[in-house]
Amino acid sequence: MALAGYIAEKLKNWDDRRHPSRPAELDQRVAGLASAAPTRAANPVEPALDEVITKAWTAGQDIDLSGVGYGPAHWEEGERFVSTPYPYYHFLAGLVRSRRCQRIFEIGTHYGGSILSMMRGLDQPDKAKILTVDLTDLNPGLHSVIGLQKIIGDANTEGVIQQAITYFEGEPIDMIYVDANHSFLPTIENISLYGILLRPAIIVLDDIVLNESMQAMWNVVRAAYGAEAVNCVEVIPEIRSGAVGFGLLRLR
Repeated sequence: MALAGYIAEKLKNWDDRRHPSRPAELDQRVAGLASAAPTRAANPVEPALDEVITKAWTAGQDIDLSGVGYGPAHWEEGERFVSTPYPYYHFLAGLVRSRRCQRIFEIGTHYGGSILSMMRGLDQPDKAKILTVDLTDLNPGLHSVIGLQKIIGDANTEGVIQQAITYFEGEPIDMIYVDANHSFLPTIENISLYGILLRPAIIVLDDIVLNESMQAMWNVVRAAYGAEAVNCVEVIPEIRSGAVGFGLLRLR
């Protein structure tokens, strides 16, 4: 337990941007490792991730996302309620369709635009198991969507973790989508906890370069997984703004 506490404290220090000197050296080292990561896929049997991304983007263009939108905006400028789908919604739908995902876990529901888009990509909705979690319940209508279960709570707490494991009955899942607390520690916890406990084939991460904290997180992922972690925007710029990024991590 002492070791776990020590590691947790180190991670918190890394993510404490109020004192730039603390994480600066680690950031620099990991960024160097990330930039030196291999450019070729480690598993020659699997297609390179740029091919996966291109295939998903193409598939998503033919999926009808009418009626799907982001919902209430949490930024100050522009529309206060977004009722139309963003380009990355089509990518998510296409990723589900092209990879035939059936078991999906989303961390960060907001109004439900992302998870509803992914559900539009299902080829066998009646056989799917879809779970989403968020601290808020901005769209109560999601609770009545057939095939979708919504948990209200913090994804990194014991109760929610237990509910997620129970829901998927201990079997590996196809995909995790993370779009929640946009900072280093909670995102690393999302990846680590659920990457082990739910054994997803892929993890998709929004806003990977939104701020210094998320950039540090993405550097860690890139350094650890090399060519199996790609910023989708570098392959298809239309998916998401380059200022925020959109990461794809393949675990198996």
